[in-house]
Amino acid sequence: MKLLEEFLQKHHITYCTEGNTHCRPGWIQIHCPFCGDQNFHLGIPITGSIGHCWICGKHSLWEIVRKHTGKSIKIPQELNQQKRNSIEPTPTQRVFIPLETQPLTEQARQYLLIRGFPPDDLALTWGLQSTATWDKYANRIYIPVLDQKQTTTYTTRAIVPGTKAKYLTAPRESSLVNIKDTLYGEWLIPKQCDFVLVVEGPADAWRMGPGTVATYGVSLTEAQKMRLRTYKQIFLFFDNDLPGQRAADLLQEQLHQQHIYRLSLPTGIQDPGEILPEDVPRIWEQIYTQLQKRKI
Repeated sequence: MKLLEEFLQKHHITYCTEGNTHCRPGWIQIHCPFCGDQNFHLGIPITGSIGHCWICGKHSLWEIVRKHTGKSIKIPQELNQQKRNSIEPTPTQRVFIPLETQPLTEQARQYLLIRGFPPDDLALTWGLQSTATWDKYANRIYIPVLDQKQTTTYTTRAIVPGTKAKYLTAPRESSLVNIKDTLYGEWLIPKQCDFVLVVEGPADAWRMGPGTVATYGVSLTEAQKMRLRTYKQIFLFFDNDLPGQRAADLLQEQLHQQHIYRLSLPTGIQDPGEILPEDVPRIWEQIYTQLQKRKI
């Protein structure tokens, strides 16, 4: 990390490694010069020279520095070497589940109840469990990602306030698929269904229920876009903040061949996960009304 930090300092590029919601182990966060972000959405892994913005996607370190400085600057060989030596892990033949997963603990249940989620329903529908309390997944909710009935990968959500990494996702080498090549919750949508509600995070999908898919953030991969293109009608329900709305604008442009609809959050609500349970039927009523209009 020191080499990359020194390189960014040399070219007067502001960065952070902690103290921001986007900081996570093994990454250095900077402001993205491509989409104009000023909240450290662009992360550069310490093991490579390809950065990734939560809003606008991948950029090489050379492109990032050139955009920031307005100059074509040679990248140190050591940083490029790190990228060349990085080998994409080979997936195992089965998913590795965090040690000692168990039914939702009282702590996890209270975490969900305080946020208006019914723990038993989520465990039954979405397969939520609790993680062990002594490994790196301590005090987390285990969130499996399925393909039909098979678990292919997973993520976890911290339930203790102040935990730096809110989400810890399965290592690539421990998964059958890259989690960012999936749409969370898609296994609950009937194959004959030609519409889908799209949100950012798993908790948003829990709130809206089956028929909803989450993209794990606002930066979509080509694989995720290909999956969305299989639906004739797409309802976007992203967070009511600048990154969320920019991502919705971009996705609406990229999926122009589909019928795209933008849904608005109730006044004072920032993301779908905050919607009161009693307000959820009203959102689905908007969706079904629009679907009926298309049939007429």
